[in-house]
Amino acid sequence: MFDRLLQIYARAPEHPAKLRVFALLYRMLKGRERIEVTVGDNLRMKLSPNDHIERCILFNNWHEPLTSRFIRQNLRAGDTALIAGAHIGYHVLHASHATGTTGRVLGCEPEPANLVRAWEHVRMNRATNHVTLLAHALGQAPSYIAMEEPPEISTGTAALMPGNTASPYRASVERIDAVLERLGWDRLDFVLLDVEGFERPALAGLGRHRPRLLVLESDPRHHERMGTPQVEFFAFVRSLGYELHSLGGSVVADPGFQPETNLVAVRRGEPPPRWP
Repeated sequence: MFDRLLQIYARAPEHPAKLRVFALLYRMLKGRERIEVTVGDNLRMKLSPNDHIERCILFNNWHEPLTSRFIRQNLRAGDTALIAGAHIGYHVLHASHATGTTGRVLGCEPEPANLVRAWEHVRMNRATNHVTLLAHALGQAPSYIAMEEPPEISTGTAALMPGNTASPYRASVERIDAVLERLGWDRLDFVLLDVEGFERPALAGLGRHRPRLLVLESDPRHHERMGTPQVEFFAFVRSLGYELHSLGGSVVADPGFQPETNLVAVRRGEPPPRWP
């Protein structure tokens, strides 16, 4: 009941003392770190207001609302979807809801603490029969790549760090086509990649698979960190047979920031998707 009251207050109209009052109420949880809330239309999650993304969901009911709605509007019952950079399972849950019990959703998350929480949310939403979670990253070739522990206030920024020899943790990296073959999945309809600059290596592992739709994080800062200009990433995606759009449906031609730093890649010859 107290969790429900905190959720109602978090989503109530703003006022000058709102954050201070919320912090006071939150401390009354007596050691519990997370609040169990309803997310989106009908999903359940346990969220901490100390994390940037989780606080956004808690107060606004959505994270990346355009992306979330695009998933729910364009995934169909029975579709097969891949969500990489699954974090704590937010987009996995939306994909699971859209594809239904006849579909299949694969979530990849190499950061151990995030993966544990993603599985908790899958279980809370009774989606274990049609959601599979894998504890590794995606790339062009199998390997082990270092990861640093993300800051507690932004666990969604966990990223692979090639060349880092100081971090004691190495994430397992696999190709998408090899993963699908081992799982016995013969098709892939939808892919979302939120992998902090590793979108191109992940796509290089598609092999023969050409999903109908791709949602790709494309942050110019990540491309710069990886040493691959954003314009080259655009050219690579087009070479795979896709046209690039913003989440609003406009054609993307020039590099730069897009809404929610995400692009939609539509396979050539496919009908246009429904835009949020």
